Amino acid sequence: MLLRMPLPCNRYVSVISVSALALDSRQDVKIGFYQDLENCIKGIPKADKILLIRAFHAQVGSDQNTWGVLGKYGLGEANDNGIFLLQLCTEHNLAICNTFYQQKHNHKVTLVHPKSRYGYILDYVIMCKRDLQDMCTVRVMWNADCDTDHKLVCAKLKL
Repeated sequence: MLLRMPLPCNRYVSVISVSALALDSRQDVKIGFYQDLENCIKGIPKADKILLIRAFHAQVGSDQNTWGVLGKYGLGEANDNGIFLLQLCTEHNLAICNTFYQQKHNHKVTLVHPKSRYGYILDYVIMCKRDLQDMCTVRVMWNADCDTDHKLVCAKLKL
């Protein structure tokens, strides 16, 4: 879903809300999803601020030396969906904002595996790198009850 909202001074922010495919989806289906997302991004005017939000079901890891779209507070290793997301962000100069803010573990992870109790970051707030100064913080609201196994991710921005 794409929502384009006006800002002061004849500027706009385009918000793309996605719910990506599950990790076990077929490779061709994943490729099609990311191609559709890329086409959506390409259709946004260059002057717009871009926000991609929601569930990407991707682990992007913490390798900021390889991926310039990550901050220094990532978690774990990238999975296949994470590689797709990292490539998309790199091609469009987008930053994965969750990884730019130091948070306690329970204010960072968006899903905890019920058996292993291991936490993952699978839901992201992503924006253009040029607009990172507009982002104040990204934090998981651990106690929010959203009737899902994913935790609510909140971002504070200066627009």
